[in-house]
Amino acid sequence: MKNVISLVAGGCVASFLSIGMAQDSACFRGPNHNGTYPDATIRTNWKEKPPQVLWTKDVGYGFAGIAVAGKRALTAGYDFETRKSTLYCLNTDTGAEEWQIQYADTCGGRRRGLIGPIPTPVIDGDRVYVVAAMGALYCFDLA
Repeated sequence: MKNVISLVAGGCVASFLSIGMAQDSACFRGPNHNGTYPDATIRTNWKEKPPQVLWTKDVGYGFAGIAVAGKRALTAGYDFETRKSTLYCLNTDTGAEEWQIQYADTCGGRRRGLIGPIPTPVIDGDRVYVVAAMGALYCFDLA
């Protein structure tokens, strides 16, 4: 499945990116690990006023979620040509790529019919962690 990150005003991701976040969502299932975001108001009347796409970014194949810290959104994708996964750091306001780091995907990006990274990156302070297909754990400097 080709993974294109889209920031949509009013959507689930944008609900905490665009409202002036009270806290970051630096890991899977949000800041409290329960699939909710405190103090977020999500508009559900999309027929009357559809959400506006603010930006998109093609990150390749995969199922990784998005981790957010400050003005940085991190996710991962897989490229068949390089046979590598890439961790992307994007500006939440513009979608501009701040940096990317390729890392070896020990399983060629495919396992049980799934292509590309599955785990959501995790941000802890000034470090970001990502897990490759066969369990290799990578730690990178968030800056």
